[in-house]
Amino acid sequence: MGLGAFHHKRKVYSLRFSEVQGLARKYPVAVATLVLAHLSMTGFPLLAGFPPRAALWQELAGQSLTISFWVFLGLIGLLIAAFRTLAVFVMAEENRAWELNESWVQTTMLGLGAIGLFILGMFPQVLQPFLINLPALFDHLGQ
Repeated sequence: MGLGAFHHKRKVYSLRFSEVQGLARKYPVAVATLVLAHLSMTGFPLLAGFPPRAALWQELAGQSLTISFWVFLGLIGLLIAAFRTLAVFVMAEENRAWELNESWVQTTMLGLGAIGLFILGMFPQVLQPFLINLPALFDHLGQ
């Protein structure tokens, strides 16, 4: 959703770092939520990706420390990529003014998504009723 906010009426940005430099000053809400989503994928604490990563770490540590090390290395790579993305988005000329180019609907939806990332990170048991029947969805795939 954050990437979708970058589509402007006259300009469509590619995902090359050279073309998205400084977009944080033009689309601050979209960039903030995009970076939050990226950090959540890395399993950053207090975000929605942390509880599953913590459970994964607990199980992997009991199975193999070698696999745990490689998973840790992969997550460090994702974290570095998240910080690099943030750095590129905030690189802009010093005198460029801050604007808010997201519509109020985009700002509301992106804000709700960011709040959802924090709620699911702090209260992962909210999803428990939905996850109990999840394996039953895959029973009929092999038939």
